[in-house]
Amino acid sequence: MIKTSFLIPLITDCIGVLVALYFIFEDYIKQYSNNGSLALVTLGMCAWLGIAYYLYTHSYPKIASIMVWIPAIPLLLYGFILVLMVVTKPDFR
Repeated sequence: MIKTSFLIPLITDCIGVLVALYFIFEDYIKQYSNNGSLALVTLGMCAWLGIAYYLYTHSYPKIASIMVWIPAIPLLLYGFILVLMVVTKPDFR
């Protein structure tokens, strides 16, 4: 059974990777060619998550949890700010 201290940041990171993949495929459909760095970072993030999952399943859960929390903290804060902006509907005049 996967603990929530590993599962919540893992799901957050996977959502971030899916958003990045969406932008990669959208740029591919529009035939933009200036997005190589986003593809490289997305592949790196997939490798990072794969290594973290491997460590978690091979009895290193503490290291794996730290690995998935590192990119999840900024993603969660960004999501919190987006939700806060939608809820409060600020006037930027």
